[in-house]
Amino acid sequence: ATHLEVTRQQREEKREDISKKSAEAMRVRYEQRHRFLSRVPFISELVKDEQSRLQLVMALAPACFDHDDAIIQQGDVGNELYILEHGVVTVRQNGAEICDLYPGTTFGELALFFDLPRVASVVAKGDDCSVLVLRREQLFSAIDEET
Repeated sequence: ATHLEVTRQQREEKREDISKKSAEAMRVRYEQRHRFLSRVPFISELVKDEQSRLQLVMALAPACFDHDDAIIQQGDVGNELYILEHGVVTVRQNGAEICDLYPGTTFGELALFFDLPRVASVVAKGDDCSVLVLRREQLFSAIDEET
């Protein structure tokens, strides 16, 4: 084999290796989110069917926030439900701090289910805060499949 053929083969092997590692990382992330989602009481009560849960896991969109970043603003229209994956957030109503929320907690569901403006603001407390975002139509689609 010529040097060019060996180099081409090495590149192809490297691409395959990268592709396998990427697929494995995606599988691990998917399994982590599936386990995480199954431990969120709000979701586990609404969506019991495994296929519907898989649909939700696939629909989850990650978002990251830094200290004092607003995740939701009081008074805004709400079309998303949030699940706190990592970090701590502070709930504020009319500027006053109400409480802190920790991983596994959902927020934003009132606006989502009752079509109300957001009743409070939620702000990241500290850096490295991550949430999983679920849009209204995705959640309702999974719930509809159960009924």
